[in-house]
Order: sequence, then structure tokens, then C-alpha cells
Amino acid sequence: MRDALFLKTFKKFDWLLFFAMVCLLIIGVIAIYSATFSSGSDYLKQNYERQIIWAGIGFLLFFLTVAVHFKYYQAFAYVLYGVSIFFLILVLIMGNRGGGAVRWIAFGGIKFQPSEWAKLFTIFAL
Repeated sequence: MRDALFLKTFKKFDWLLFFAMVCLLIIGVIAIYSATFSSGSDYLKQNYERQIIWAGIGFLLFFLTVAVHFKYYQAFAYVLYGVSIFFLILVLIMGNRGGGAVRWIAFGGIKFQPSEWAKLFTIFAL
């Protein structure tokens, strides 16, 4: 049953697009590594390592997202869209200034940009 679900999910998977994404990721990691290789700073050398870690997390989330049928996303699309609109209004009221613009909301030690989530949830709602 589990293997059948896996095969059904990835049967129509666009492997060419996935391969292009992996190639771009590898080029990006190489570019970051080459830009920081001769700097002599341990902090800058950690940038490519962090890029690899976040890429791994991204791949995990990517495959989890692909494995879930899109009908489940449709069930929550309008609720998530409404929540994103709420956060976009909230950023106007209590947003933090960063880089000369008020785009961030801080909850405890976590800062995030509601506009990034709003982009994703708008796509879900459409």
C-alpha cells in the first residue's frame, strides 16, 4: 500500500524540473564556497555549510509537500489565505523596521516576513 502510494505520487513527477533545481542548487553552493574560500574567516566559510544544511531541509520539506495530495491543500487554502491577510494587516500595525522598510513581525526571538507566506497561500487559494 505504502509503495503504491509512493509510485502513484511520483509517477507524474517532473524529473527534468527537479534535476534543473538540483543543478541550480549545486551551482549556488559552489558559488558561495568559491566566494568565501580565500577569505580566511571561519564565519564566511560556514556560509556554504549552512546553505547545504538548508538545502537538505528544503529537500525534505519538498518531498513531504509533494507526497501530500493537493486536495488536502485545497481544504485549508482559504483559511491560510485569510491568516496571511491578517498578518499582512498586522505588519502595518506592529511591524519592525528592517533595511529601511517595515516588513517584519517579531514573536519572541523569531522574526518573519508575512509577505513571503502570503505569496504561497495566495497560490494555494487560486
